[in-house]
Amino acid sequence: MLLSEIAILCRLARLTLDAGGDPLETFEGDYHTIRDRIARIVPGFHDFNARVTRPGGFQLPNPVNEGVFNTEVGKALFTRNESVVPRRPKVICCCRHCVRTTSGTPSPTPTTIATAASTAAATSSSSTRPT
Repeated sequence: MLLSEIAILCRLARLTLDAGGDPLETFEGDYHTIRDRIARIVPGFHDFNARVTRPGGFQLPNPVNEGVFNTEVGKALFTRNESVVPRRPKVICCCRHCVRTTSGTPSPTPTTIATAASTAAATSSSSTRPT
């Protein structure tokens, strides 16, 4: 039997957070109660269950649609992150055959394969560990 996302989340919460009973059981059984709870904190979400059935539905307030940006300068601010190029492993092992990508020459010995693989693993794991 497939479960909805809400059912999965409610059941996980009951099992892991000692948050049994109401409202989780109510949420799982009636999505309207979830929307009523959302309406308590999300501006423009009031009376959602009735308004969503009307032709055209409704639109939540979105200051950006009105050209309002809540920034110090009153405009949209854009940023650009530095791009990170992932490093390729120096050795590719496939079907018990090892090829060095740096020199292009085969390296058939198991010792070389194990050494190259452990070196590549140590290099990649040390560069991703938090300090």
